[in-house]
Amino acid sequence: MKFHKPQTLPECLCLLGKLKDPWLLAGGTDINVQIRHQLNVKEDVVFINHLPELNFIKKEENSLIIGATATIKDISGSELIKKECPFLADSLADFASPLISNLATIAGNIANSSPTADTVPLLLVLEAALVLSSCRGHRTIALKDFYTSYKHNVRQTDEMITSIIIPLLPPDSYTAHYVKIGSRRALTIAKAALALLKRQDEFRIAAGSLSEYPKRLKNVEEYLQNSKKIVKKHLFAALDEDVYPISDFRSEAAYRLQVTRNYLLKFTR
Repeated sequence: MKFHKPQTLPECLCLLGKLKDPWLLAGGTDINVQIRHQLNVKEDVVFINHLPELNFIKKEENSLIIGATATIKDISGSELIKKECPFLADSLADFASPLISNLATIAGNIANSSPTADTVPLLLVLEAALVLSSCRGHRTIALKDFYTSYKHNVRQTDEMITSIIIPLLPPDSYTAHYVKIGSRRALTIAKAALALLKRQDEFRIAAGSLSEYPKRLKNVEEYLQNSKKIVKKHLFAALDEDVYPISDFRSEAAYRLQVTRNYLLKFTR
């Protein structure tokens, strides 16, 4: 394994164009686990956590722009985010242990493409977009279009996520809820996660740990927006079209589905 430490973002992007599918290392909370267990070990590691071009949180016009290496602690503790998007800051307050929250980066949580990624359901209902950069240029893609299957996404091997764009809504113009169901109250991996944002007659709902990757629940959204009265049977039928829970060592599929039904009903009443 060869370690690379580019000194600038342009140098980093140029390097990515020359290497064959390297790991990008910032906080290392996911990569270190894979290295320890010899999972998908790659020949090259490119360290990016020291690059100032990737570490920022700012507001531009009507959007929040978060740099790729901003940590979960940076986001949950940001006064700008608390003011402009308190839903995001509050929902990430119990992300993990202080050690992990101070290391884990938002882009790493997204790019790892895990079904259990805590930030992704939140960002989906906020309709976030990703800026993907390479030596060839930059492109912006909606987060909802980023994932393609389990642990796979549209990022090319010479690209990296450089920032996340969140269109801002007035905090008093919507209500939002987020729940993460785990084996304990803190320091847990989600058995199921549900984020819901309601703005006037618009519903945005996203779930994690219920499919091969976190996704918007389009059938549930359509049902809620077209129904004058919510019928539990029909709501649950729409949910069944959107999610495909599995049983694993953390939880049974039936449990994942039932708790999601319970919270969905609670949030939409």
